[in-house]
Amino acid sequence: DLGSGAGVPALIIAELLPDATIWLIERSANRVAWLRSAVTTLGLRDRCEVVAAAAEDAARTPGRAGWADAVTARSFAPPATTAECACRFLRPGGILIVSEPPADPQAPPRWPLDGLTPTGLEPFRCETFDDTTLQTLLRRGPIDPRLPRRDAVTRKRPLFASAREAP
Repeated sequence: DLGSGAGVPALIIAELLPDATIWLIERSANRVAWLRSAVTTLGLRDRCEVVAAAAEDAARTPGRAGWADAVTARSFAPPATTAECACRFLRPGGILIVSEPPADPQAPPRWPLDGLTPTGLEPFRCETFDDTTLQTLLRRGPIDPRLPRRDAVTRKRPLFASAREAP
């Protein structure tokens, strides 16, 4: 779970899927402390690890490339940064699930296929429930070995501009 914050959705997923191994990635020291306490209180230490790092750095952890079936992100970053941070964790066929505001059907796509090419991700499904949209992307292609780039670079020079960020 990228930018786990208060643990939503990661802690809920951990409760619902007792066989899942979950990484909660968070850079804020205060949130990391809270998450570690929550994981202990909920009895999830055997399968949930709180990682105190920027997602870009965590993605470069040895042995973690291509290990995840799914990556989640809620209020993490703009689409380009989210895709870039998530792609290295995903195995081929793995999915990225992003919670975002409702889609505007008349706006250009937030997840343009050509911009996603270096990440190996493709938009797969988009569903809206009340005021929340879940965008699912599937890892189908190869990942540019330079991804993810350093923390500041992913935000200052995104791979692509999405509809809501375009000038």
